[in-house]
Order: sequence, then C-alpha cells, then structure tokens
Amino acid sequence: MNSYFWLGELIKAREHADQVLSLYTEERHGGLVNILNQDVKTVTLSFASRMIWMLGFPEQAARVCQECESHARRRGHAFDLAYALTLGANVFNYLGQPDEVLRRSEEAGRLGRENRLPFVTEALLPMSSGITLIRRGQVSEGVASIRAGLASWEATRGRIGSPYLKSVLAEGLAQLGDLDGALSLLEDVIAQVERPGWEERRYYAETLRIKGAILAQKADMEGAERSYVASLDWARHQQAKSFELRTATSHARLMRDQGRVGEAYELLAPIYGWFTEGFGTKDLREARALLDELGAARGRGPVAATLEEPRL
Repeated sequence: MNSYFWLGELIKAREHADQVLSLYTEERHGGLVNILNQDVKTVTLSFASRMIWMLGFPEQAARVCQECESHARRRGHAFDLAYALTLGANVFNYLGQPDEVLRRSEEAGRLGRENRLPFVTEALLPMSSGITLIRRGQVSEGVASIRAGLASWEATRGRIGSPYLKSVLAEGLAQLGDLDGALSLLEDVIAQVERPGWEERRYYAETLRIKGAILAQKADMEGAERSYVASLDWARHQQAKSFELRTATSHARLMRDQGRVGEAYELLAPIYGWFTEGFGTKDLREARALLDELGAARGRGPVAATLEEPRL
C-alpha cells in the first residue's frame, strides 16, 4: 500500500489498504505497535483517508480520518496517536479545515513532550503545523515551521514526503512575494520527483498546478497553461478527482481572465458535475462560484440549473 501511495498509483493503493484492513485483527496484529511504534490499522487508515480524498470523496475521507484517530486513541500508544494527530490528520488541510489540524497538533505536541518523543516535537509537529499555519493565513510562521521540520527530517536522511512539503512551502513563499524563490523550489521538487528510482508522484499534479499559478502571477500565461495541462493529465491518469478539480478551477480562472469564458466553463463543469459529496468544502464551493460566474457571463443560469443531478 505505502509504495503504491507514494508512487501516486491511488487505485492500487486503495485496493491494498482495503486488503490490509480486512485482514487486520487486534488479537493477531495489535502487538506490532510495540515493535514498529505504529499500529498497522492506524497507518493504513491514515493513508486511506488521504487517498480517498484524492480520489474525490471528501466526506468519506473525513470519516476515515476520524476512524483512524479513534482507533489510535483506543490503542493508547503515544507515538502512534501523535502520528494520527499530525500527518494522519492532514486530510483536514486538504478539506480546507486547518483549525481541525491545529487542534490535533497541539495535543500531539503535548504527547511528544510528555513522552520524550523528539521526532514528534522536532519533525512531525512543525511540518504538520507549518502546513496548517499557511492554510490559516499565518504564512511567515508557517514557512518557518515547515523549514524547521524539513531540516529535522532531512538530517535523519529522510526524503520521502519532501516533494509535498516543499510544494506547500513554495505556496507560502509565493504568498510572501518571493515568486522566484517559489519557482526555484518547485523546480527542485520536480527534479526530485522525476529522478529515476524516486518517482514520488502522489502530489505531483498539485505541484504542477502550484507552478502554473505562480507562473500566472509572473504574467507567463503560456508557461502557466502548460503547467495546468500537465497537471490535468497527471490527475486524470491517477483518477485523482480532487486534484483534477483544483487544477480545472485554476485553469478556468486563467481562461476567464483571457476572455475564454466558454472554454473555461466546458473545462470545469464536467469535473464539478462528477462529484457526489463534499459540496460544502472549500474546493467545491470555489468551483461552484466560478461556474456560476462563467454561466452568468454566457447568459446561463446558476450551475445547478445546467448540470445533471449528482449521481447517487
């Protein structure tokens, strides 16, 4: 499961996660937490919540994340719970609910300090908190926190997960006005992802989308469009509907600004219409608002009047 997840092969990763969960019993496998410092079910549910969100099911992802946390609490292993409360809870950042992550991160910090778990306090916590702070608009603090967490992680020769963290860090740098620094960091990320033998591509579509958004800020519209198209291609290859929606929304905004209203609507409407849940989440609200704007510009009514009813 883990390998497929990091490679970005989400369908295979979910199939393997389902197999692990069907085979897991606490009687047979519960003792592994004392050897691995992580419960097999906790880890599997943590990965499953993120891949389920990527595949386009936000509400299911939130429920699985809650199940992960509840299981870790019942198991009562300090490191296992701290993991569930930091990286395991990161799906709430995907959902646009950073306060949910921040609350859990504060508890993880207490667990790390009380149980003398330096990896929690020096790596997991600052990485998770940094992402959350950027999402909450506390960008300078978030950038500093991610940098500190990455330094601790990479000091142990850890590299896995760095493309995701550096992509969020690039978003933060761009928000602080350092567009060139952000693009340079993203080029490093892309080089790492595409390096033979590495190929960590679970977040690659989003990395390319972020690059496109920054290029658009620099008025390189051709470069932005190339990045958006590459992002869409990768998201569709993965069947990562949530990433496809994000990129389609960003690309549609670019088209709108260029006067290509019809193209923008035709790009965004089908992927929005695919979703059956999560309409209150940030990504879907933004896509809906843009579709309503584009529909009005085309002389159509609100999006609900022009799209098919969601599939049950």
